[in-house]
Amino acid sequence: GDWTKLFCLDVEMAVKPEAREGFLEALRADQSGALSSEPLAVSYLFGEDNERPNVFHMFEAYSGGREGFAQHAKTPHYAKWAEFKGTEPFAAPAKVGYYVVDLDGHQERLQTG
Repeated sequence: GDWTKLFCLDVEMAVKPEAREGFLEALRADQSGALSSEPLAVSYLFGEDNERPNVFHMFEAYSGGREGFAQHAKTPHYAKWAEFKGTEPFAAPAKVGYYVVDLDGHQERLQTG
């Protein structure tokens, strides 16, 4: 993939307290699968909000533009995550942001700066 441009997503998810353990298990499995078997997966991080229990923030980055994420969505570990999401574990709709990080421009600034 194109390692100079990363397709990224930033997600905030509010999880029902009774779904917390299943949520963490499903998310860890998707994270592990992505980082161990997907060459275009650059980063997959998540953590719980410091001030709001059961609210989680997730960050994913893929090389190759949107295609890297599209490939992730075709994997067996993502299918299991999607199946879990279908159980309605969320207390509110997820907030999702998509963006591209241009590493090439950043590297040029570092070299000339």
